[in-house]
Amino acid sequence: MAKRGDAAVNRRGELTVTLEGVEYGLRPDFEAIEAIERGVKPLAALAADLNEGGVTTRDMGVIVAALMQGYGRAHS
Repeated sequence: MAKRGDAAVNRRGELTVTLEGVEYGLRPDFEAIEAIERGVKPLAALAADLNEGGVTTRDMGVIVAALMQGYGRAHS
């Protein structure tokens, strides 16, 4: 996986998350954003909830899963 400081990674908005010691790539592609909006709520409302600390564990699961799939689509 590219390093976090890599310019191409930064332009694409890719990040990583570590779950139980395993690093996973995250990428917010169009399909991921659609899945987040279908599974949680529109991004503007989600941003407001994130700012207020009102995002549930379930919401975070939907978000991370969608972003992991976005990374997979870009790197397959």
